[in-house]
Amino acid sequence: MDQFWLSFITDDCFTLALVSADDQKYSVTQINSPQGLNKDDPGSLITTATTAIGETISSLSISPPAKIAFVVSPFWVDANGKIIDTKIKSIESICRSLKLKPMGSIAFDEAITEEANLHDGFPASFILLYSCQSEVVISLVYLGKITKRLHKFLTTPLDPPFLENCLLEFDSPSALPPQIIVFGDLPSNFIQDLKNYSWVGKKNIETFLHFPQINHYPDEKLFDIFSSLITAQMNPIITSKPAEPETLVKPVEEEESATSLEEVSSADLGFSVVEEKAFSPPLPPVLSPAPILPPSKPKLKLKFKIPHLRLKINFLLPLAFTPLLFLIPFYFSSATITLYTSPYSFSKDIAVTLDSSVQNLNVAKGTIPVTKKTFTISTTASIKTTGQKTVGDKARGDIIVFNKLDNPQTLPKGSILLDSSGKKFELINTASIASSSSNLDAGIINLGQTKAQVLALDIGPEYNLAKNTKLTFKDHPEISFVAKVSDGLIGGTKNSVNVVSQSDKDSLSSKINQDLNLAIDQKIKSEVSVLPGLIKETIQSKPGRIEYNREVGEEAADLEATLAADVLVFLIDPSKKAEIVNNFLKDLPDFSQTKIILDNFAFSFKDIQNKTDSSTATLSIGGSSPPNINVDSIRQRIKGRRRVVAGDILKKVPRVYNFKIDTNFKFLQAINPLPFRSQKINIEIQ
Repeated sequence: MDQFWLSFITDDCFTLALVSADDQKYSVTQINSPQGLNKDDPGSLITTATTAIGETISSLSISPPAKIAFVVSPFWVDANGKIIDTKIKSIESICRSLKLKPMGSIAFDEAITEEANLHDGFPASFILLYSCQSEVVISLVYLGKITKRLHKFLTTPLDPPFLENCLLEFDSPSALPPQIIVFGDLPSNFIQDLKNYSWVGKKNIETFLHFPQINHYPDEKLFDIFSSLITAQMNPIITSKPAEPETLVKPVEEEESATSLEEVSSADLGFSVVEEKAFSPPLPPVLSPAPILPPSKPKLKLKFKIPHLRLKINFLLPLAFTPLLFLIPFYFSSATITLYTSPYSFSKDIAVTLDSSVQNLNVAKGTIPVTKKTFTISTTASIKTTGQKTVGDKARGDIIVFNKLDNPQTLPKGSILLDSSGKKFELINTASIASSSSNLDAGIINLGQTKAQVLALDIGPEYNLAKNTKLTFKDHPEISFVAKVSDGLIGGTKNSVNVVSQSDKDSLSSKINQDLNLAIDQKIKSEVSVLPGLIKETIQSKPGRIEYNREVGEEAADLEATLAADVLVFLIDPSKKAEIVNNFLKDLPDFSQTKIILDNFAFSFKDIQNKTDSSTATLSIGGSSPPNINVDSIRQRIKGRRRVVAGDILKKVPRVYNFKIDTNFKFLQAINPLPFRSQKINIEIQ
């Protein structure tokens, strides 16, 4: 029993199912509830997918399947049927992160249309409405083809008038198909509201000729449709319903119609490492009927005479060339044969060393030559300082020191003086003071005195003292020394200024590192990522030392810093890709039977250990290649053959699971030969 994941992805929702299939049937084992996505967050899809797969494995206690198929919004697909670049990255992330092999992809409206065409037996016409959260996708299907699409985002709840306005945007020249198929996360009463809505009879509005039929597809039916198409391509024997007996045998003249169904190519995922097959309906097996012989008739012997005619030679010449005229269409006939093949898939993990010092590939040692590129990136940042500091000047001036003692005194430099409020000053220089003297007759005592200079011990205008302010010495009693301000103490100031704090330095360090990382990312996106052969896993950045223009405590209104970093990356020469693929995969089974297409192979690296000149890693090589078919040999074998015989030959070509034969002269199909000249047979391989 083969199992694979089936994911249904739109901009707003993700739904996961587990599908089991064998040679006889398929079944949808489990369908998870739809999970909302944040379309503005690229990582939302991978997180939701990882959680859904993990919960399913845990609840069912199964080994995780290795393959996944994708059913996507039609607005994820471009005009060529490929998933657009902005979306393929998300799918690539899912496959690589969860180590899943992508089987292919299909737009959901294409899948439903294909199923409707097969179910009805004729081209279907209907309107398809999908809604999830705020997203609405509407497709107009007419005669089995999707003719128009609308993609809307809701700002109000979904209701019938909103749908009607959308249908009017189709600007259909005629009435719309009277069938609406709805599915997805719908409002509770929406389907009943659609059935009760008055679609017809409105002035100047013609949408339907009569009330449309409303069909609701639950998730079970939806995933049954998706699984049916995908598993039929995995193994055409698998069908969702038993084939009717009359469809198993077709007469020869119907064979061309059986092989001329239009094939729908799967989206080119680019990084696929497994077989990618078109999501198209399986072709019913064609069995050649037993030849029908006419009934035998009795042999009758008839006697008659052929009259003898005399004809001229000129009359006989045109008759002689008549058979040649019949052969002319065979000479100019041509055929195009399309072979649908199953590609070979290859994958291998190899321990390698990416070495910038070697020139040649060494398979035995696992050494791959690479080129080292280095870029220097620098950035400058600044912030406003937040530190505060009080600065100013100290008051100073002259004082007169008086000595009351009867012998000379010397006061050392730095002696402390106090005013009446306790403010402190110090002597700038040593002061020598004469002794005091007395005149007893006159009753006068003359104190010894000298001039000296003092300096306030702190800043501030409060240390500015007026003339004659009395000062005393801290270490000497007033009975020994006293002083007064001579002309006043001046010059004391105090101010608050901005200075660099340690928190300023830390903040700037964080900011400049962040700015440098943004600069490095921008450099990588704009210049490095476009380098041919880039190995993204080897990108290294080595920042240097931050240089500041101020230190902590310095007065400054702004703090600036400069930081530089070296960005190093390894590149593989694209011309060596073929050499790497061929040498590392040549020992794999069937590798020699393929026609290598390098664009189908992708390299990825894990467990990488980077150094300055080399890196060690595990290289994963994965990809697929079509079989190497000898078309010249096939041309020789089928030229001039009937279609049935040629079909038997083509079925035996290895890896060919289907084919289609187109000829330019349809009337020759009655005779049923292919061109007799091999050069007139064109063989295309898909």
